Amino acid sequence: MRFYLSPENIASFHARFLTTQSIALETGQHLNSVLAALKAVGVIRKKWRSREDSNPQHPD
Repeated sequence: MRFYLSPENIASFHARFLTTQSIALETGQHLNSVLAALKAVGVIRKKWRSREDSNPQHPD
């Protein structure tokens, strides 16, 4: 089964939330610069965990 978002759903999301990509597009900064700035002020505290990181069977 596939799920689709209507243009109205997408517009509603972007009216309420910011993504790092939308910040980069609006400011003209590279995405990595946006991420670095957000990390520097504590908005992003740590890296997102991958599925492998959360898999108890996965060896560390």
